[in-house]
Amino acid sequence: MPVTRAARFWNCVGSPAPAPSVRGPGPLPSGASGASTLVEIWLCLALLSSGCSLIVDDNTHRVVNHCGADADCASGAHCDSTMAMCVQEPSLPYALWLEIAPPNASTATSVTPVDLGPYTSFSGSIPLVVPRQVSVHGTVRQGDLPVTAQITFTPTAMSAVGSRSVSVRTSSVGATDFSASVPSRTDYDVVVEPLGDFRATLPPYRFSLTVGTTDTSLPIPMPQPDPAAQISGSLVDALGAGLAGFEVRAVDRMTGAQVSSVATTLGDGQFTIALAPTTAPFDLVIRPTSMVGLAPTYHVRPEVLLPDAQNHVRVLIPTTVAPIAWGGTVEWPESRGVRAVQGAIVQLHSDDVVDATTGLVGSLDLTLTTDANGVYDSVVLPGNYTVTITAPADPELGVLRETRDLHTALRGHIFNLPLRTVLGGTVQSPDGDVVRDAQVQATPTGAVLLGITNPDVARLARPAQASSDPMGNFRLELDVGVYDIVVEPPDGSGFAWTIDLGYGIGGSTATLADVMQIDAPVVIESDLTWLDGGTLAGAEVRAFGIAPDGRAVMVGRTTSDAHGHARILVPAMLGSHDPTMAFRHP
Repeated sequence: MPVTRAARFWNCVGSPAPAPSVRGPGPLPSGASGASTLVEIWLCLALLSSGCSLIVDDNTHRVVNHCGADADCASGAHCDSTMAMCVQEPSLPYALWLEIAPPNASTATSVTPVDLGPYTSFSGSIPLVVPRQVSVHGTVRQGDLPVTAQITFTPTAMSAVGSRSVSVRTSSVGATDFSASVPSRTDYDVVVEPLGDFRATLPPYRFSLTVGTTDTSLPIPMPQPDPAAQISGSLVDALGAGLAGFEVRAVDRMTGAQVSSVATTLGDGQFTIALAPTTAPFDLVIRPTSMVGLAPTYHVRPEVLLPDAQNHVRVLIPTTVAPIAWGGTVEWPESRGVRAVQGAIVQLHSDDVVDATTGLVGSLDLTLTTDANGVYDSVVLPGNYTVTITAPADPELGVLRETRDLHTALRGHIFNLPLRTVLGGTVQSPDGDVVRDAQVQATPTGAVLLGITNPDVARLARPAQASSDPMGNFRLELDVGVYDIVVEPPDGSGFAWTIDLGYGIGGSTATLADVMQIDAPVVIESDLTWLDGGTLAGAEVRAFGIAPDGRAVMVGRTTSDAHGHARILVPAMLGSHDPTMAFRHP
């Protein structure tokens, strides 16, 4: 496959002046391959050993998909004479969705499915008709009083690439409290969440909305709380004294969504929360504020509370759980020498902080940061904890997760963070030519990785990205986890993205190497128009492939031209692994 290169030139050490930059002879002849690269490397080494330095032009090894005949293309591809580029048909079936984001739009407007499979060919252009965005603007009022709130519009129809919500906040400027730009001809679930002082009196308000083809005026009158849909009571300790400084709210038992106003108890411990109209079971969540200090969060089922004659409930909150000391250091692994990790984030979570007197079980989350000596020092409440440690300032260090029984004081413990696994490799064309300036991205899937000591630690993997250098090499430092590896060729190369799904990293301490090959694309031509007529220029078209587990992975991207035409290059297949079989062992 022909590629375009810029010529190298050499400047011997001690020469009076550097050689001028010279452009190369242009495209290589048909059938050129990576063999020329080996010759050039050999020549570089010979010159360097004789005291010469190598200067490489910025455009060196710009690989371009260009052909004049089928013989110029790799196996499985053929030359499209109209585009003068190598193309191919899908080699394995996969679902593809095209998402369109018009210029200056707040969110993607339209999603269209496309079926890809062997022997699929696209003759002509696929029409993509896009509804315009319209303004939804209005007011949020309780009677005549403006309400500070956040309004979120979520499409009710869920596509394979997920819903694109739009959120806005009310403003006190002008007669209109809010204005949101959303796709027209769409049904939405709308949630109005009161903010500031209004949180204490108003629950979230939910309703459905159908947006037509024109701008919509939407006055939102917040419903007055129903006295019959309130919970009033007090938080007390074992002696019956009121407890101040706790937040009380109701949350949906299944979804965790807030379904009430939020009350903060004062010195007498009393609270009143207004419930949103709901038939779903809910729990009371009682959470300490900063004025309380170290205390658990409790979930209480309202059906177990007994109201008094005034229909008030008393909620007993334990205050007898005595804290214990907990401290230690975070260090590099022993293989790299004893070094403190400054700025490490130590996160603790427990769901079984138990009060021995009442048997009430609470949860506790605590975040600590190590000092210059790698030391953390704090107090915790007795319980079984999950400890998660990361070092944001040290990209070589991975994630550590352990379970700790912290029922007695513990000081002096040392946590040694693991090294991240280095995944290195080369990006190359079908003919073996190296590709510079390709973007290599590793995106965690959030899946567990079976076959390692702690499979759940894979859920904590962090994303990583690198660019290939002039020799096509890249280097990623990866946590233990399961990743989608995406290689995006340089703009204008004419190649498709390479997708490798379910790439498992098991914590190897040796540098891993892989060759990422970019290939000829499947070409999809599209013409974008507005639903009410007119071409849609400057819109971003994003192609998403659907993985076997249903998650959407971006596999291509382009922008429609001045005539609304878009040419999307997508891979012929989605490469995939069984992460339990293909991961790299420690």
